[in-house]
Amino acid sequence: EWIKMGGKFTFSDDSHGIAQVATNYARGLDYLESLGVTELWTLERVPHPGTAGDVKSELRDKAVTIAEFRQSLRLEQ
Repeated sequence: EWIKMGGKFTFSDDSHGIAQVATNYARGLDYLESLGVTELWTLERVPHPGTAGDVKSELRDKAVTIAEFRQSLRLEQ
C-alpha cells in the first residue's frame, strides 16, 4: 500500500553495539527488492547559495539505487 501511495524508504539502525551495525541490512534490501522497490532516500547537505562550506547549508532528499546503497556498505552476499 505504501508503495502505491508513492511512499519513500530509507534505512536506519537500532543496534545496541557497534558489532551489530547493519547486521540485517542485506536481508532488508532483498525484501525491499522483492516488493519492487528500486531506490532508497537519504539526505544530502547542499551549501546555501552565497555561503562558504557548511554555513547555512540546506538538506535535500536524494534518491540512491539499492545497488548503490549495497556497494557503499560493502555487504557480503
